[in-house]
Amino acid sequence: MLIAISASDNSQNIIKAVEYAKGKGATTIGMLGFDGCKLLALCDYNLHAETKIGEYGPVEDIHLFIDHIITGYLIKRLMQE
Repeated sequence: MLIAISASDNSQNIIKAVEYAKGKGATTIGMLGFDGCKLLALCDYNLHAETKIGEYGPVEDIHLFIDHIITGYLIKRLMQE
Protein backbone atom coordinates (compact mmCIF):
# COMPACT_ATOMS: atom_id res chain seq x y z
CA MET A 1 0.00 0.00 0.00
CA LEU A 2 1.18 3.50 -0.79
CA ILE A 3 -0.27 6.64 0.74
CA ALA A 4 0.52 9.68 -1.38
CA ILE A 5 0.20 13.01 0.46
CA SER A 6 0.12 16.19 -1.61
CA ALA A 7 -1.59 19.55 -1.33
CA SER A 8 -0.85 20.71 -4.86
CA ASP A 9 -1.18 17.24 -6.41
CA ASN A 10 1.36 18.13 -9.09
CA SER A 11 4.61 16.75 -7.66
CA GLN A 12 6.18 14.62 -10.37
CA ASN A 13 7.96 12.53 -7.71
CA ILE A 14 4.67 11.62 -6.05
CA ILE A 15 2.95 10.93 -9.38
CA LYS A 16 5.83 8.65 -10.39
CA ALA A 17 5.72 6.88 -7.00
CA VAL A 18 1.99 6.19 -7.41
CA GLU A 19 2.48 4.95 -10.98
CA TYR A 20 5.32 2.67 -9.82
CA ALA A 21 3.30 1.30 -6.88
CA LYS A 22 0.29 0.61 -9.11
CA GLY A 23 2.59 -1.14 -11.59
CA LYS A 24 3.71 -3.44 -8.75
CA GLY A 25 0.08 -4.18 -7.80
CA ALA A 26 -0.04 -2.02 -4.67
CA THR A 27 -3.18 -0.27 -3.48
CA THR A 28 -2.76 3.50 -3.64
CA ILE A 29 -4.42 6.09 -1.44
CA GLY A 30 -4.22 9.79 -2.18
CA MET A 31 -4.46 12.44 0.51
CA LEU A 32 -5.00 15.34 -1.83
CA GLY A 33 -5.87 19.01 -1.92
CA PHE A 34 -6.86 21.74 -4.35
CA ASP A 35 -8.58 20.23 -7.41
CA GLY A 36 -6.98 16.78 -7.08
CA CYS A 37 -5.22 17.07 -10.44
CA LYS A 38 -3.78 13.88 -11.91
CA LEU A 39 -3.52 12.03 -8.59
CA LEU A 40 -7.29 12.10 -8.03
CA ALA A 41 -7.81 9.84 -11.05
CA LEU A 42 -4.61 7.86 -10.54
CA CYS A 43 -5.07 6.70 -6.93
CA ASP A 44 -7.36 3.80 -6.04
CA TYR A 45 -8.84 5.69 -3.06
CA ASN A 46 -8.77 9.37 -2.17
CA LEU A 47 -9.18 11.61 0.84
CA HIS A 48 -9.62 14.87 -1.03
CA ALA A 49 -9.64 18.23 0.77
CA GLU A 50 -10.94 20.27 -2.15
CA THR A 51 -9.98 23.94 -1.91
CA LYS A 52 -9.06 26.79 -4.18
CA ILE A 53 -5.63 26.39 -5.72
CA GLY A 54 -3.04 27.91 -3.41
CA GLU A 55 -4.95 27.43 -0.14
CA TYR A 56 -2.31 25.24 1.49
CA GLY A 57 -3.30 25.91 5.12
CA PRO A 58 -6.71 24.18 5.16
CA VAL A 59 -5.42 21.24 3.11
CA GLU A 60 -2.40 20.72 5.36
CA ASP A 61 -4.58 20.99 8.49
CA ILE A 62 -6.94 18.30 7.20
CA HIS A 63 -4.03 16.07 6.21
CA LEU A 64 -2.47 16.52 9.66
CA PHE A 65 -5.76 15.58 11.33
CA ILE A 66 -5.97 12.40 9.23
CA ASP A 67 -2.30 11.62 9.97
CA HIS A 68 -3.04 11.82 13.71
CA ILE A 69 -6.02 9.46 13.37
CA ILE A 70 -3.93 6.91 11.44
CA THR A 71 -1.01 7.16 13.88
CA GLY A 72 -3.32 6.81 16.89
CA TYR A 73 -4.89 3.72 15.37
CA LEU A 74 -1.52 2.13 14.59
CA ILE A 75 -0.14 2.82 18.07
CA LYS A 76 -3.26 1.34 19.67
CA ARG A 77 -3.04 -1.69 17.40
CA LEU A 78 0.66 -2.24 18.18
CA MET A 79 0.03 -2.00 21.92
CA GLN A 80 -2.51 -4.84 21.66
CA GLU A 81 0.08 -7.25 20.28
